[in-house]
Amino acid sequence: YFIPAGVLLKCFLEVSDRELYDKILAGAPQGSGQAAFVAERAELLLQQAAKFGLKTRAQCLEYLGSHFRVVLDVPSHQSDHDVGLHLLREYVFIHLDAPGDKLQMLLQMLHKLYALVNSACCEDNADALTHHELLLPGHLLLKFFKEKLEDCLATFKELVKKELDKAPEAVNLEDEAYLRKVC
Repeated sequence: YFIPAGVLLKCFLEVSDRELYDKILAGAPQGSGQAAFVAERAELLLQQAAKFGLKTRAQCLEYLGSHFRVVLDVPSHQSDHDVGLHLLREYVFIHLDAPGDKLQMLLQMLHKLYALVNSACCEDNADALTHHELLLPGHLLLKFFKEKLEDCLATFKELVKKELDKAPEAVNLEDEAYLRKVC
């Protein structure tokens, strides 16, 4: 899925377009050709959000929530705003907790991208040790068990829904015998 960077920039914190513009420009040396290049790109990024009529953080989160609601399979009672927050918390820069840190990470990535495109730096070597992930056995097992548990719960949910459609009076989630029968 592609999320416009201009929309994503506004999702992490309540910041003005001017503040974001200044933060994006901070990655380029003042008065250089690169600064002019980055300034043009910053304006384009901020216009992306304006194109969709998104001016505030809440509007951006609602926009994301409305577009990702079906994919994330969240309960219908959750607001688009809450779904947007869930998306950012669980799927965007998951190694960072604070929204401000996530914004800084995105800005650093933009700075690096603009420097690369403008030939102010060279591309990274994918074989360098800094680009290899360290995955401990416990982390691997945790991911595996989490995926399998989610699969089991999704299957259980579908079975209970079918039972509710057939005979709603027979469904008793507090009855151990019923749960054994369904599983």
